[in-house]
Amino acid sequence: MRMVFQIIILFFVIFSCEKYPTVDTVWPPDENSTAVPIITSVSPHADSAFGGFTILTILGENFSSDSSGNFIYIGGEKVAASSQSVNEIVVQAPSVFGDTISIKIVVPQAEKIASYDYRLQALSEEYGGFTNIDKVRSIAMDSAGNLYSMMGDRTIRKTNQNGEYTEFGTTTFPQASEMRFGPNNTLFLVKVSNRILYTIGEEGGEVQEYATFPDYVDDERVKLTSFDFDINNNIFLAGSGGGAFVIRADTSVNSLGIYVGFSINSVRVFDGYVYFAGTQIIYRNKILDDQGTLETEELVLNLAETEEFSSHDIKSITFSSDGKIIIGTDPNNGNADPLLLMNTNGQLETLYSNQLMAPAYHVLWGNESYIYINRYHSDEEKRRIIKVNMLGSGAPYYGRQQ
Repeated sequence: MRMVFQIIILFFVIFSCEKYPTVDTVWPPDENSTAVPIITSVSPHADSAFGGFTILTILGENFSSDSSGNFIYIGGEKVAASSQSVNEIVVQAPSVFGDTISIKIVVPQAEKIASYDYRLQALSEEYGGFTNIDKVRSIAMDSAGNLYSMMGDRTIRKTNQNGEYTEFGTTTFPQASEMRFGPNNTLFLVKVSNRILYTIGEEGGEVQEYATFPDYVDDERVKLTSFDFDINNNIFLAGSGGGAFVIRADTSVNSLGIYVGFSINSVRVFDGYVYFAGTQIIYRNKILDDQGTLETEELVLNLAETEEFSSHDIKSITFSSDGKIIIGTDPNNGNADPLLLMNTNGQLETLYSNQLMAPAYHVLWGNESYIYINRYHSDEEKRRIIKVNMLGSGAPYYGRQQ
């Protein structure tokens, strides 16, 4: 009686859902019946798998040895195997997402369907509710996880983690090329190609001048672009023409006399070094003391010397907690991947190939495992903030932590 009940259930599962195929079952069971397939594990671990991207290896028993003998369904979607054997099937996860995604394998003439619950996350998603009419000039994040965006109408928008936003502040200029949080939850901003650093206090409001820089250094006009804090509250700044500066904790402005005449697009502090990223090159200088004295530069990367990435222009850099460099670029090719990853051994590769749309003008690591990309573009359909799951933590933003 129990066997009859099992067969009835099997017929119900197979024929009640149009997505599963009709298979030959055997009744009564005899020597021609196929052994029951079993899924024992799926890799990678469900906490690191993305729908529409991750290659899944399904291990088990009694799968069909026939190259077309297994019918594979993930979240109800039929998928094709890239390889399969009696105990292993390899597939690419379809674009289905959820904490409980059912993986099913149907083997003809088997009395049961193999089933396994799995999790598939979204690799990326639009964030902040921005639309075609919004022009986000730059982004920052505070220690509570609120995203701040400078808008084209000279306002600073504060968006909480529920997607709700309020107006936080206003500026007297149309574009900030960089924003970062500093001590006392103060938002620091630099006007694009300018020589003034501004702030907005914790309660919001209009920008105030914080520090002013000289017009020229060695006959090169000062045009600041980017900045970052070190662990001692020194602020390192650079841009085009006038080279690099440091504002010390006593608010004194000091020219470092380096990178004069060179164009710097992004500044980031990591593990005792200041990294200066130009259009296709990245240097770093070791921080020698709490006054922001820097050692002679070291070359980190030159994209012009790479065959695969020589067309990419660097726009922004950040770091994972274990020292990998995430490089946001404009590939100058609409089909190329905008995010590059430089491993600690110096190996350079694309990050999440064929999954993200160019460009990546600002790359900001949040407080958890996500980075936020400002995909600023002349095409209003492409202008968005994109939240990307990095499956790990970012390096400290020292200003944000003060």
